[in-house]
Amino acid sequence: MIFQQFWLSKGDQMKKLLPLIGIVILVAFVSASAQGPNANAPFTKNTFATVSSVTSTPILQLPIAYTKHTIQWKVAGGPSGCSLTLQGTIVDNPTSSDMVDIGTSQTCTSGGMSFVVDKPVTGVAVNVTVLTNGTNPAVTVTYLGTK
Repeated sequence: MIFQQFWLSKGDQMKKLLPLIGIVILVAFVSASAQGPNANAPFTKNTFATVSSVTSTPILQLPIAYTKHTIQWKVAGGPSGCSLTLQGTIVDNPTSSDMVDIGTSQTCTSGGMSFVVDKPVTGVAVNVTVLTNGTNPAVTVTYLGTK
């Protein structure tokens, strides 16, 4: 009889805990879902050296293949002509000859931003193809990439 009462009382306690356990699991699931599948996606942010002539920036090697890319540029010296293009590669230890355009040419006579998606690459650079006139014209580009 004592044995039976012990197990019944433990069973009753478990019956009371089951809804609480279910609520805790539900809250944890909803919280994880609300953050989305890419909530903790790694990203890389890099400001390339300021460019004051027609040239390509050094190649930034990415830790993994990124498919979403943003570049933002600032200009100084009031150039009347400025164009740049985001380039990428999938080659390990790339050189400038391995780089290909993954974005369209952007006019950069004033500050701006450009986005490229669905282009998986493991290395990026910015190619400044035009930089003319103004007083010591220069452009500084910041890159942000993610999966």
